[in-house]
Amino acid sequence: ERLKVLDRVTREQQVDAYLDLLEPRGQAGQNRLFLDWDGAGELVRRGFTVGSHSMRHAILSREDPQEQATDLISSRRRLEAELDVPVNLLAYPNGKRADYDAHTIRAAALAGHKHALGAHAGLNRPSTPPYAHPRLFVESHRGFLNTIVQRIHLRLVA
Repeated sequence: ERLKVLDRVTREQQVDAYLDLLEPRGQAGQNRLFLDWDGAGELVRRGFTVGSHSMRHAILSREDPQEQATDLISSRRRLEAELDVPVNLLAYPNGKRADYDAHTIRAAALAGHKHALGAHAGLNRPSTPPYAHPRLFVESHRGFLNTIVQRIHLRLVA
C-alpha cells in the first residue's frame, strides 16, 4: 500500500531497491491471475470488451500531466495494436476519486478513450460525466451477494 501511493519513478526506484535487497534468483514466474495476449484475444473473440488500465499502473493524479498523457496514449495504442479492436474504455489505476483529476480526464480524452471508470461506489445516470463513472468492485473472496450486503449495511450505518 505504501508503494502504491508513490509517483511512478519513485515507486520503480523503491521496487528496484527491494529487489536488490532480496536478491531473488532465477526468472520471475508467470502469475496465472493475469492474461497474456492470447488470453486477451480469446476474450475479444468471445465478445468481451477490453479496456485500458494504463501502462505502468501509477496513480495518475500523482504524475505530471505529460506523464499521464504519455502513459494513457501508450497503453491504448498497444492494446489496439495487439488485439486489433478499438479500446474506448479506461479503468483508472486504484480508482479512488483522489487517484484521478482534471489532468487525468484530459489525458484520457487525448488518448482517445470515450469513458473512464473509477473504483468508487455510485450510480451511473445519464448525467454522469463520461470520465467519472463509478463502479462496484467485487472482491473474489467476498462474492457479489456479500459485496451488495456490505454496501447496503455501510449505507444504513452511515
